[in-house]
Amino acid sequence: AGDTLATSAKVIFQKGELSVIGVADKTVGSIDGSGTITIDATKTAGSTLKVTSNVDSTKAQTFKDFNINLGVVNTASQAGQNATLDFGDANNGQVFASGVLKTTVVETVGSGTAHGVATLQSSGSLTFGTATQETTSSTHGNGAIKVQGTSYNFDVQADTKVAGTTVNLVTSTVSVAEGSKLTVSASTGNVAVYDEVAFQNKGLVSLEAKQDLTFDADYDASAGKLALSGANVTVTGTIKGGELQLGA
Repeated sequence: AGDTLATSAKVIFQKGELSVIGVADKTVGSIDGSGTITIDATKTAGSTLKVTSNVDSTKAQTFKDFNINLGVVNTASQAGQNATLDFGDANNGQVFASGVLKTTVVETVGSGTAHGVATLQSSGSLTFGTATQETTSSTHGNGAIKVQGTSYNFDVQADTKVAGTTVNLVTSTVSVAEGSKLTVSASTGNVAVYDEVAFQNKGLVSLEAKQDLTFDADYDASAGKLALSGANVTVTGTIKGGELQLGA
């Protein structure tokens, strides 16, 4: 009863927006460019957009100035309605170099006791932000040259899940609202949080690695909870304030 994209469709953003609202399952071939994807659930159906292929199957795909808006529905008497962007069949993972992942509750039906979940997931690795690089020129003696990294930020106002085979938070500001939960999980590998990641957490941030979890950020929260779990957990940053859970 609406617009249709075939599974072979290639969506090329030119700073525009693609909205998927109340469509339980929609599949496209690939997405590329700079722009915004908005996926909103409705009270009668969740919404899922699945990407089946990568533009370049030989390496992880990089997105710049790319925003993702996921809106869920909280309900009283049934399961909450979810909003999902799924790179389920795309090769080698994704690098989100710059932009914002924003998750919200677009509607609350009844008392809203059953939470919908906003999900960004991949069959490969997920990396957010790029690191600051420093190079030294010995030819002319000019010393170090610093190339500033780029940031991919999180604005979490609904229960949110970010899942890949491995997940790297390289440069980000991670904001989690009170009453919301952000779960970052690696299904087979590691979760790494770099020192250029900043947290503004009033809810729950749960980092879950199948293998190693490394946390190199400085975390200071007067409110909010932080949970770290993995086969090996290494904290090289500074953690203070709030509540910390460590272990399985």
